[in-house]
This record gives sequence, C-alpha cells and structure tokens, in this order.
Amino acid sequence: RVLSGRRYSLIFWIKDCLHSCITNDTPWYASAAAAGDADAMAALAQKLHNGMNQEGVGSDQQQAAVLYKKAAELGHVGAMTGLATLLDA
Repeated sequence: RVLSGRRYSLIFWIKDCLHSCITNDTPWYASAAAAGDADAMAALAQKLHNGMNQEGVGSDQQQAAVLYKKAAELGHVGAMTGLATLLDA
C-alpha cells in the first residue's frame, strides 16, 4: 500500500536472442500457439493484426483472424474482442 507519493510500474519484455530483438520476432508464440495455447494464439494474432513492427510490416489479417477465432473458441476473451475489432474494420 502506498500512503503518499506516486506509484509506478515497470514492465520488461525479454527476448531470447539478438535476432528476435532486431526483427521483433517472437518464435515462442508460434510454437505455443501450435500446441493449443490460447494466450499464445491471441498474442500472435494481435501481432499479426497490428503488424510485427511499428511500420505495420508483417501484418497478416487473414492469419490473425484464424488465430483469433481459434483462441476465441477456447474461451479467450481478448481474442473475442480482437476478432470483433478485426472483422469490424
């Protein structure tokens, strides 16, 4: 509990190799998604929906929709929202 002042949160995203840092790649999402992990499916879908980097390079709306749908069918609420947003555009 903070009684005075301000509270800040700091989040670190750690990558496992230099190649992942340079390309903004997250190969662990693909392997976890292929294994049926709904969180990984939703995270990978979000990256594909928005583009892999700040310029939108790596965007694949069709694959994003497939992954969002699979994760949504597993009950992932974020994937349901992402799919709705993608289909509404």
